[in-house]
Amino acid sequence: MPDGKLPYDVLLAETDPKLVVMEMDLGWAHEAGADPLAYFAKYPGRFALVHVKDFTSDRTMTEVGKGEIDWKAIFAKSDVAGIKHYFVEHDEPKDPFASIQVSYAYLEKLRF
Repeated sequence: MPDGKLPYDVLLAETDPKLVVMEMDLGWAHEAGADPLAYFAKYPGRFALVHVKDFTSDRTMTEVGKGEIDWKAIFAKSDVAGIKHYFVEHDEPKDPFASIQVSYAYLEKLRF
C-alpha cells in the first residue's frame, strides 16, 4: 500500500469493532514478524477466530508446541483478544492423525 500500512491494519483501523471481528493466523503472523500480543492490545476484542499452527526456528511448520511460538503467552491474552474459536492446523503433516494427537496433547496440558 502506498502509505506503508498493511491491508490487515487498514481493515482493523477502518472498520467498526461492533460490526467486524477478524480471524488471525497466529503461525503465519509469527512467520511474518508480526506480534499477535501487540495486535490484541491495540485492537482488543477483535479476534474472535485464530488459527493455531507452529513453526520451528528454521521456518518449518510443525505440531503445536514443537516450534518456537510462545502459546502460553498468547493464550493468556485470549480474553483481551476476544478469541472464541481456535483452529489447530498443520498444512502438510506427514501423518495427519499423529500430528493432531501431538498438538492436542500439548494444548491439553497447557495452562494459562
